[in-house]
Amino acid sequence: GCITMSACNYNDLATEDDGSCVFAEAQLNCDGECLFDFDNDGVCDPFEIVGCTDLEACNYNANATDDDGLCTYAEVNYNCDGTCINDSDSDGVCDELEVVGCTDATACNYDVLATDAGSCTYATGCETCDGQGGVLANDDDVDGVCNADEILGCTDAIACNYDATPTTDTDNSLCIYSTDLDACASCSGATDGSGTIVDNDADDDGVCDEQDNCIDESNFDQLDSDDDGEGDVCDYDDGIGIEEITDETPILIKMIDVLGKEQKEHTKGVLLFYIYDNGTTKKIMK
Repeated sequence: GCITMSACNYNDLATEDDGSCVFAEAQLNCDGECLFDFDNDGVCDPFEIVGCTDLEACNYNANATDDDGLCTYAEVNYNCDGTCINDSDSDGVCDELEVVGCTDATACNYDVLATDAGSCTYATGCETCDGQGGVLANDDDVDGVCNADEILGCTDAIACNYDATPTTDTDNSLCIYSTDLDACASCSGATDGSGTIVDNDADDDGVCDEQDNCIDESNFDQLDSDDDGEGDVCDYDDGIGIEEITDETPILIKMIDVLGKEQKEHTKGVLLFYIYDNGTTKKIMK
């Protein structure tokens, strides 16, 4: 029989070894059990392999017998190698993460987060981007002239303040007309293009200054006994029985327009006030 004492089948009665000795496997006893198995998992401690034991993990180790708690997993929508599980357009952005929007940085609705091209909106003509993805028309009256380029002014050629350059005032609300006062009203003194209505009847006698033979004093019947072109009410040397008074001829010291601005020359069609050295003033239209 087996005469080796370390053998599982040692026979203490045997006197001659017959070569039948059987020995336990390494780290096992004769019953096939581990000599050392700290965690009682049936794997002898010397044979334990530490690693990730989760089949779902990217670093799963099929040989591992003890889990080391260091399993790693792929991000949602990605494989363990970092590529998309679904990427129909092969742009490196997973289908589930695609953002549809305008990808043109020059467009009003450009979306910096967009990954898939969507429709874009652009500003044309007078339009500008409103900063919220839309456009501002910038042409309130829809006349084809941008608000910033509009020129306000009267566009009626018969008005006192007519201006050929304005682009807006379709209702002529900015216009000034000579008929706004009375029959003797006329356009004059328009030095800045705004137009100024002047009442050409200084003495309010119903006779316009251009036809009045006595501008500064009321003389509605235009009587001129000596037919010298100066009405009787302001003609002191007409010989109608009033003692004649001989005065020195007054000297013109200044001409001013209706705005009070001094003028050096009297242009035809312009009303000016003549101021003399004797304190008198005449309103004259050439």
